[in-house]
Amino acid sequence: MKTYRRAFTLVETVVVTAILGVIMALAIPGLQAAREAARRVECKSHLKQLGIALHNYHELHNSLPLQAIGGSITEIPTGVFIKASSSPAGSAASALDQSPPDRFAWSVALLPLLDQKALYEGLDPGQRTLRQDANDNRTMFYLQHSLSVFTCPSDPGSVLNSDREFPKLHPNRPTLLARSNYPGSGGNVENTGVIVDNAVVRFRDVTDGLSTTFLVGERASTNGRRAALWGGTSQEAEAVKQPAVRGLTAFRMNDGASGTEVDRPDVAFSSLHSKGANFLLGDGSVRFISDTIDWSPVGVATLGIYNRLGDRADGLVIGE
Repeated sequence: MKTYRRAFTLVETVVVTAILGVIMALAIPGLQAAREAARRVECKSHLKQLGIALHNYHELHNSLPLQAIGGSITEIPTGVFIKASSSPAGSAASALDQSPPDRFAWSVALLPLLDQKALYEGLDPGQRTLRQDANDNRTMFYLQHSLSVFTCPSDPGSVLNSDREFPKLHPNRPTLLARSNYPGSGGNVENTGVIVDNAVVRFRDVTDGLSTTFLVGERASTNGRRAALWGGTSQEAEAVKQPAVRGLTAFRMNDGASGTEVDRPDVAFSSLHSKGANFLLGDGSVRFISDTIDWSPVGVATLGIYNRLGDRADGLVIGE
């Protein structure tokens, strides 16, 4: 007597397939959220490393690095450099007017403190200029090297930042440098923050309080935001001027709205995390700041909380 093995009917197959589809539809968003949460934690870890490096730099030199460094510089025994003519805290840096148009970024000064001493010594900023390094195949390789500590894992941007092209750094071709997602905080408006280009800033100059003052923030590479550069900056084109290495809180987070002037997402802080961005504060802590934080447009007399977080000494109190 023959026996027959019962198979699934068409209806049963359809039902099982539908159930599996529903399960997958419910599971995939959860997996994606978990992955993004992990990327956000990793991003915070990168900013934490930058915070430790900045504090170590300050411990060594009793100041934070200038926003961009070039011209007459002196080598420090630790491998970190500052201007040869150091100015008193909060005063104008005397050698800036004599600096060349192409300068290394503040982040280059941190390389020896980020386990990148060999890279720093290869660039040799104490003896060479950014232009010299960009015109040497060996050192150009260093400037185009992606460093994970300067990149947010949520940002899909390429290794080289094609949105910030140097048209004249090399005499025969445009030049691209490696992308960074972490510009320094230049202030609410230019040079009112801690990573500035006109003053030697020390922690004691941050009279608003280190725990309520940004040191470094995020910037995404999409939607005209152009991310940043860790290698250097130049006056030869708008895309590679100071915004390539610093951000301002006068422009609203993520979209760069100004309220009264031209929107500048390439100057604002931003991220591809949902509803905000990570920021490193002066006390070394890293906080996720919502993009709905109180903010005031350019020209408004009363500064919003977000605007105040960018300034080192505006005298305005910020609550917890």
